[in-house]
Amino acid sequence: MAEALPDEFSKEREALIRQLSELLASQQAILLPMLVELRGALEAGNLTATSVDGAVRSIDALVGRLKAPPGAGAARQNVNTIPSAGPEKAMSYSKRLEPLPLS
Repeated sequence: MAEALPDEFSKEREALIRQLSELLASQQAILLPMLVELRGALEAGNLTATSVDGAVRSIDALVGRLKAPPGAGAARQNVNTIPSAGPEKAMSYSKRLEPLPLS
């Protein structure tokens, strides 16, 4: 019985290796097309990411050129907040302009 153990282990080992090889071969037939498709999707994703990065950089550069200089917002706000002269002031201006001849 003890003399047969090495042969039995060898047979079991060969059967296990053969079974694993067959399993890997059958899985390869299924997985290989999926891996090829996955590779294509990843390459397309990389190209898309590169394009989006370029577009964002272009937009950032454009926005950087269009930004108003510091303080420009305050100057624009001051223009809109000029107080009204009122009717008295307008009458004063029109009285001053009456003596001028119209040409």
